Amino acid sequence: MKIGRLIRLMLSICACLYFLTSPIFALQKTSSVTIHFEKSDKDTQLALWQLPEGQTLPELETLFEKTDAELTHQYPQVSTVTVPKGETKLVLSNLPVGAIYYVREAEERLGVHSLAPFILKVDTDDDQAVYTKKAKPQKRGSYPFVKVSAQGGSLEGATFEVWKQTQKQLQPVIKGGSRYLLTSSKDGSFMAKDLPFGSYVLKEITAPKGYLLSKKTISFEVTDYSEKQAPVKVVNQPKVPPRIEIPYTGNAIMILVVLLGFALFTLGVYLVRKNG
Repeated sequence: MKIGRLIRLMLSICACLYFLTSPIFALQKTSSVTIHFEKSDKDTQLALWQLPEGQTLPELETLFEKTDAELTHQYPQVSTVTVPKGETKLVLSNLPVGAIYYVREAEERLGVHSLAPFILKVDTDDDQAVYTKKAKPQKRGSYPFVKVSAQGGSLEGATFEVWKQTQKQLQPVIKGGSRYLLTSSKDGSFMAKDLPFGSYVLKEITAPKGYLLSKKTISFEVTDYSEKQAPVKVVNQPKVPPRIEIPYTGNAIMILVVLLGFALFTLGVYLVRKNG
C-alpha cells in the first residue's frame, strides 16, 4: 500500500515537472541553415546580429548605414564566422527557431567583392538554404554649400549636421562612429562629401559669431552631378544690437527754459528802470 502511494506520488511529481519544463524545451528548439557562396580567393568573415523578435524589422538601408560597432551597441547578440577561401557553403547549426539575424561581411574584410547584406529568419526546416549575392558598388557623391550674411559677405565658423532622408524618418549620418558635422571655412564654403546617392537634410547647429542661428533646414539630393553644381547659399541674419535708451528729460528742459526766460525778463526790467 505504502509502495503504491509512493509510486503515485512520484508519478504526480514527474507529471508536474513535465508540464513546467516542456515550454522551456519548446523555446529551445533549434534548426540549421546552409548559406551558399560564390567561390572566393580569400577568406570571408561574416557577422550575424540577432534582431529582436516581435518588432517591426528595420529597413536594410538603415542597417547598412550603421557601422559594426553601432550595430553591436544596438544589437549586442552578435556572432562571427569565417568561410575559408575556396569554400562555397557554410552550415550554421543550433540556431533558435524563429530567430532573425542581420548578416553581412565584417567591416575589416570588406572589399570590392563584398557580399550583399541580408535578413535571415530561421525556420523549422533543417534544409533551409540561403544563396548570397555580390553587392553592387554603391554610388557616392558630394554637395557644395556656402555660408553668407544677409548683409553680404561670406561667414566662417557655422556648424551643420547632415541627416539622411529615409522613407519614414530622418536619421543622422554617422561617420567614424560620430555624427557627420560640417563647418564653413574662411570663404564660407563647405561641402558634404562622400555620401551615398540619395536625399539628405542640412541642419545648422552653431551660428557664426554675431549672427542668429538659422532654423531653416535645407534639403538636398546627392547625385552624379551634384558636386559640380553651383554652391547653395545658406543665409544668416545678423544679431540686432540693443538700442541705447536715452532717458526722457523733456520736463527738466522745460523748467530750465522757463527759468532762463524769467531771468532775462527780470534783467530787462532792471536795466530799463536804471536807465530811466
